[in-house]
Amino acid sequence: MKKIFLSVLLICILTASACGSSHKEDSSEYESENIETEESTTTGENMVDEEASPKDTSAVNDIYDVDGMFTEEWLKRQTEDYFKGFSIKKVSSNEEGYYQFTREVEGSDMVLTVNKEENHAILSYLGKEAEFDIPFMFGTTSAFAQMTVADMTGEGNPDFVYGYSYGTGSFEDRYIIYDLETMVPYEIETDVRQLIEKLKIEPLAILDTDYVLTRITDDKKQTYLAKVVKWNDETLTSVADFSFDIDAIMTSICKKDDKLYAQVLLTLDKAAPWQFLGAVNLPYAYDKKTKSFGPDGTMSEVMVNTPPVTIQPPDMGRTSADTSFRFSIFNDLDDEITITEAPFIQKETGENTWETMLSQNQDQEIEPITIPAAGREKMDFDVTGYDLEPDNSYRIALKVTTGKKYEATSFVIYGSFYLQQ
Repeated sequence: MKKIFLSVLLICILTASACGSSHKEDSSEYESENIETEESTTTGENMVDEEASPKDTSAVNDIYDVDGMFTEEWLKRQTEDYFKGFSIKKVSSNEEGYYQFTREVEGSDMVLTVNKEENHAILSYLGKEAEFDIPFMFGTTSAFAQMTVADMTGEGNPDFVYGYSYGTGSFEDRYIIYDLETMVPYEIETDVRQLIEKLKIEPLAILDTDYVLTRITDDKKQTYLAKVVKWNDETLTSVADFSFDIDAIMTSICKKDDKLYAQVLLTLDKAAPWQFLGAVNLPYAYDKKTKSFGPDGTMSEVMVNTPPVTIQPPDMGRTSADTSFRFSIFNDLDDEITITEAPFIQKETGENTWETMLSQNQDQEIEPITIPAAGREKMDFDVTGYDLEPDNSYRIALKVTTGKKYEATSFVIYGSFYLQQ
């Protein structure tokens, strides 16, 4: 029997990277599984002296050797997690230590040599070199780097991609991308304010003395309601004390399936630290004329972090997908909500991308449901008209409308579930 597992759809902004699973992934066709770590004194593409004699590099602990460089075992773990397809050597020149990353690209070795301090790198390929500064290579628990080779432009040529992520609570991501044919870096636009200005963000009320209820209207006139914890300040008693500061947005440049996009975190001035209304993704496109990447002018739906109305399952994993689906709706607003349209199902087709499914019962009608302020209601949803396949992620979408207090604002809430055999 098929089983549905339903959970509230939340954006895990506060405890994970803003770019989701883009870290530690390498889906490029150039990927190699030749992972090795060894210690040697060898040529480092003009940085390393072949005549240098090896040092005693016995480990002083599990992470560092006597020279203050990382041990072979530790480097191997880093390779498996963040640098798949690369081999790493510790090399030396003039008594200075370096890390040398090597990867075969179209039959030739590409070499990246990084100094011991992890702030400068030399990229070498087919007799050409490029030098650039990096913030770090191996990083810490709150900062880490990754790199790969991928065709980022769609022109069929390999590019070197170095990405780094840093922060606590919420991470910011950046990328450095080099054209391996010319050894010229691509420009990556990070100023997305012009697009974000198309969003209308209005604080509406203070709920339970702790939350600021906010209405977001996107460029397609779709509305969302979100709440965010306000700063712990007893003088902040009116919504007039809060505003949206576009210069305070946090923008991460993310990579998924060899494509770039910007993920922008939205918050209010005077919201508590690391409290966000939600996020919006801006797909990037490559401009051949300028050899740069920038937003293509579109944006995803707003992914609300903490909605004021949520869907939760009363009996997780006990409802058959071929009959009806029962779920609970929780209204945390200080206003009633009304449901007049049947729910519908969307299928996940990509990173934060959903496609509305057609149902044989597409025109089914429901009796209007009104849920009072701070109320809860159960709802049965006939899903027999949907062709749901096991091992896929779906979400129930439900349109709700507030009462007069919030100007009969209509918005859609979601509850995600994964269908198993």
